Amino acid sequence: MNSACVCVVRRLSRRATSLLLTLTLVLASGALRAQSGAPGSVSGSVLSTATRNGLQGAVVSIPALNRAELSDSSGSFLLQNLPAGPLELRVAYAGFEEQKAAVTVRAGETARVDVEMKPVQAIMMDAFTVATEREGAALSITEQRNAANIKNVTALDEWGNLPTLSIAELAMRLPGITFTTDEDNVVNNVSIRGMASGFTRLNIDGMSSTGVGGDGRSATLHSFSGAMYEQIEIIAGQTPDRRADGLGGQLNLKTRSTLNMSENRRFNYNVSARWAPPFAQRTPQRADHPIHPVFSLNYQEVFSVFGGHRNLGVALNTSYTEGVNMIATDTLLYPTVASPTVFPVTTDPVAPFTDYQNITGLNHRFIKGMSLRADYRHSPQTKFGFSFIFNSGSEPFYDRTRVNTWTSTTSAAAITNAVVPGFTVNRTEIRPLTASVADLEMWRFSFTSVTAQVGNAHGEGAGSE
Repeated sequence: MNSACVCVVRRLSRRATSLLLTLTLVLASGALRAQSGAPGSVSGSVLSTATRNGLQGAVVSIPALNRAELSDSSGSFLLQNLPAGPLELRVAYAGFEEQKAAVTVRAGETARVDVEMKPVQAIMMDAFTVATEREGAALSITEQRNAANIKNVTALDEWGNLPTLSIAELAMRLPGITFTTDEDNVVNNVSIRGMASGFTRLNIDGMSSTGVGGDGRSATLHSFSGAMYEQIEIIAGQTPDRRADGLGGQLNLKTRSTLNMSENRRFNYNVSARWAPPFAQRTPQRADHPIHPVFSLNYQEVFSVFGGHRNLGVALNTSYTEGVNMIATDTLLYPTVASPTVFPVTTDPVAPFTDYQNITGLNHRFIKGMSLRADYRHSPQTKFGFSFIFNSGSEPFYDRTRVNTWTSTTSAAAITNAVVPGFTVNRTEIRPLTASVADLEMWRFSFTSVTAQVGNAHGEGAGSE
């Protein structure tokens, strides 16, 4: 090859290289300009300094942009589509001091901010247990404030230790609630807004549930252990999209998410007992069963899986409650005939009764509960969960004796003939006439109410546009 050809080739090579560099710079500058205009995001968590738990429902806002977001059940939040540059976050939560945090948003990136909330001095106390109960109260107030409809929310730890860990013991104390009891004076079911108990829908983590009690659609709450739940929601509002079994309202039991705690592992347990002492007044049946154990165990742990950090939470709860309750009722029915010639009208409170019913017995209850919940945070925007819940309320030793004596007479003369003179305030003797009946019944049977929910999968998204 001659020298002229070599020079031409070199000039072409230099021009191609220069053109390639120019094109690269143009594309790079375009990409930089596009990236500088791309929105950014801010993610993080809201924690309590008292318990190191995540706070659900905290309001995370950017006043300069008029933007706000609520933290999820694990205390995490995500604000998306934010302009690049410095911003100020404000975090508010009922019962806690408002916090501010400065953050710099970079285009196309997600900045991380963790905010710690301090309880206000009015509720800050030295005992750790008190701080926990007050935090539960703050969560309840926050949930009600953020609700779109009429809702009462109560945290179980706000009420301390329930005598038998029964959900009904707490639900019956909430506003707008009426309740019915079994023969042994245990709360069986509740009703909302004056509707029949069959129109109160029972949910667990938003999923419909019930307790089979042989009394229609009513949920037998005495079969549910309160040791497995964090909150009770009473939803009184009714909209057209609600089912017919919720016309009165809805009772929602919420389990606790493990992703809201700051430590890796946590154990909680409760061991207690109810005791009928020998110096107290008690029946022979109660004397045979003076001690009734109550205990619960809670295990929670957070794992890092699939390359993530603290993105899998597992919670296991077990509980056992034993109770012996007496059945003791006396029913006295007096004649409805008002005739001065038969029973002279006087101020004497003594009058004969034409119907007497006495029911005595013993009901030995065993309430067992177990729940398993797993929460997996796939990304700052998405969280998945799975739960298994089992409740068993058995009454294998239900003994009842019923004595019923009465006369079916209705006229004043017939009542006079049936009742033997000389009756007292607590004793009436009835002659053995055709209309006089004496009935003796002895019952012994067992009853079991079992509720199980498997595969209650749920998803939760975070973020706002």
